[in-house]
Amino acid sequence: MYKPFLYQYAVWATFGSAAIHLLWTKNEYREYKEKMDLKILKLEELIERLKRGENIDDAERSQKSNIVRQTITTQPKAKFTHIQKEEKPKTIVWL
Repeated sequence: MYKPFLYQYAVWATFGSAAIHLLWTKNEYREYKEKMDLKILKLEELIERLKRGENIDDAERSQKSNIVRQTITTQPKAKFTHIQKEEKPKTIVWL
C-alpha cells in the first residue's frame, strides 16, 4: 500500500539533503571569502601606509601580523573541506 510512496520519499530525502548541504557549503565559502577580502584590504592599506613612509606603532604591526597568521591557519586544506571557523550547531527545520 505504501511502497510507491516509500521510493518517492527516499528520493526526495536524498536530493533534499544534498541540496541543503550544498547551500550550507556555498554560504560557508561566501563567509570565508568575505573574511579573506577584508583581511586583504587591511593588509593593502598597511602596505600603502608603509610605502608613504608613515610610522606604524608596534601594537598595530602585531595586530596586522596576527591577521596574516590567522589567514594562514584558516585556509582550507583541500578543495572541498569545511572552513575552519567557530563551529555552531546547525539546525534543520522540517516542514
